[in-house]
Amino acid sequence: MSSSYHEVGFIAANTANPRAHLATPPDGFSNRVLVVWIFGDVTFSMDSGPTWNSVAMTEVGTIASVGGAAPFVRTYRLVAPISDGNEYTLAWDPVSTLRSATIARWVDGIDQVTPNDTQEDATVSAGTSVSDDVTSAVGDLVVGAVAILNNPDPTFVPGAGQTDEVDLFGGGSASSPAANGTVEAGAVTVTWSCSWTGNEDAISRCINLNAVAAGTDTMDVDRSMPRGFGRGLIRGLAY
Repeated sequence: MSSSYHEVGFIAANTANPRAHLATPPDGFSNRVLVVWIFGDVTFSMDSGPTWNSVAMTEVGTIASVGGAAPFVRTYRLVAPISDGNEYTLAWDPVSTLRSATIARWVDGIDQVTPNDTQEDATVSAGTSVSDDVTSAVGDLVVGAVAILNNPDPTFVPGAGQTDEVDLFGGGSASSPAANGTVEAGAVTVTWSCSWTGNEDAISRCINLNAVAAGTDTMDVDRSMPRGFGRGLIRGLAY
């Protein structure tokens, strides 16, 4: 199984050029991958996709939505991202302005040639939960996130076996996504799910991250960061 993970999230107001300065986990491990979810209140294309410290990220899949309605999701990943405990900039340039909820997750011990499998999406209209059976393998890690548009901030309840990493709330605005991100140990099939308060349209996207081959060193000499250290919520960093 992957050695460690570190996750942060932030809400961006209605803006055309979201930016966030994010502190990275210390460089105590190897075979690291950065995965980013962007949930938007409107359909959005990119003048330029996300960059991490000015390095372009690769899109995972394509934009998806709840039957053509909000919320919308795009996902990106970067192999071997710079990550040394310092702050760097996550930035992207959508064609139009949007309100977004963004989750960034660093994961160690991931295959650097084929880091991920095909994304798996699930949606619900006016529902209180969403679930998805994700194809995985023992030793892999399933990373997932869900978003809804909600007037009151919801209470998210992840499914059994998932580690709740981050909750993002749009301040009770019906036009701002609220999101939840979790991780779960891989198996032949992993049932990923999340429920919430209120009947809402929702979309989830799960990505199976492939572990490095057995015997591959995934730890440097300095293993100073405990599992899950630094996870949390960053609000209002877009400018």
